[in-house]
Amino acid sequence: MNKLKIFCFLISIEIFSSLLTKQNFDSKKEDFQKCKDQNPNQCIASKIESKAFQCCKQKMKTNGGGKSDEHEMCNIMLNPIKLAQDEIKTENGKKMIKELYGFNYFGADKKTGNMSFEYDYSCLDGNYSFTFNSQDYTKDEKEIFNYSNHCLRTLIKDLRPKNITTEMCFNSKLATTGNTGISCGFYEMKLYFNDSTVGDCKICFLFNEDILKNKNVGVIFKQISESLSSTEADQSKKELSYYQITMINQNGRYFRYNSLDDTVTIDNLANFINYSYLLFLILFII
Repeated sequence: MNKLKIFCFLISIEIFSSLLTKQNFDSKKEDFQKCKDQNPNQCIASKIESKAFQCCKQKMKTNGGGKSDEHEMCNIMLNPIKLAQDEIKTENGKKMIKELYGFNYFGADKKTGNMSFEYDYSCLDGNYSFTFNSQDYTKDEKEIFNYSNHCLRTLIKDLRPKNITTEMCFNSKLATTGNTGISCGFYEMKLYFNDSTVGDCKICFLFNEDILKNKNVGVIFKQISESLSSTEADQSKKELSYYQITMINQNGRYFRYNSLDDTVTIDNLANFINYSYLLFLILFII
């Protein structure tokens, strides 16, 4: 009888898991593209299937080289917008944006001229804005962005080593953040495809210690993750169901993000107690 109960319990888990993974990631990609293809005046009316995102109106102003330009389009933003607003208010959030956009400008695009960008998102539930100014960076910071061991260099597929290890990430350089609140962490993405196969993507990325406290992975983390998962799925020519990311820092702390239900778990005692209680409950039922 006990063996029968165990068998039924395992089967029920398998059925539940298979039902969850039937969600089609491609439909989310189509939703995102539909948002971006909308007329800027219709952004907010565009509905997104994923509860973690919403379609917003994005205004971008650029100034540099004696020229200025303003552009409007529809783009994806976090839902609710408060998650993005809360991140940008923190010192760590500001550091994340400064490091990522600095690398993109000086490291990836290798630009040298002075330029400023102003981003403003208008969403159904509020606004979100931030600025980038190339003059906010020192000469030394600009040089570090071009180091071969800069933390974010592995974001560029053509420059990504075949085997990325935790030690490689932990020994990488950052230009603006130091190691106070933001460090270079090991980022591993597991991609779960609709054909029941699993893919893998490893990079080095910014580890925000605030996530260990508030479980808000923020705008930058989600946008990078969505982009990476979409690229990896396209290259594998498979339909992606969902992905799970584990990020570890040099102190052994980690958090996991699951796109299936938009949840974050962290390595704390509370999780251990919850898992232990669940295991005890299962054994008691059996």
